[in-house]
Amino acid sequence: MALLGNTLRYADAMLTVASTSALDSAVVDTPVVCVGFHSSAPPAESRFYYDAHYSHHYRAVMESGATPIATSMDSLRALLAAVVNDRGGLRKERARLVRRLCGTVDGNAVERMARGIRKLAAGCVSEIATSHRQAEVAQA
Repeated sequence: MALLGNTLRYADAMLTVASTSALDSAVVDTPVVCVGFHSSAPPAESRFYYDAHYSHHYRAVMESGATPIATSMDSLRALLAAVVNDRGGLRKERARLVRRLCGTVDGNAVERMARGIRKLAAGCVSEIATSHRQAEVAQA
């Protein structure tokens, strides 16, 4: 994960088609441009690339204003140039997106996940032990 984080951190920008890699990029304050077209596909198929950005799983990312969407090769070039030349231009929007969708970003997510899994496992073990005891009592 450190390699991915550093790759994203030092990238000029992230290009994505409705991928949650936009969140990873936002966490390290790397500009994101969404690709909402396919340059050689028929119009109906090309529309899919745009629509995917407004599906349930990605809508909040787009509504944040942190990730402009290109609808043609010309707009892709223009948006990419804009975010590379003004890396901080959407910084506030990226920070707001991270706060809204990523929760605490402090480098300790693995520890929190492990703690949660241990608690979950401990709860399941207790439930299993209780059901075994109840079964033993019922058989006696």
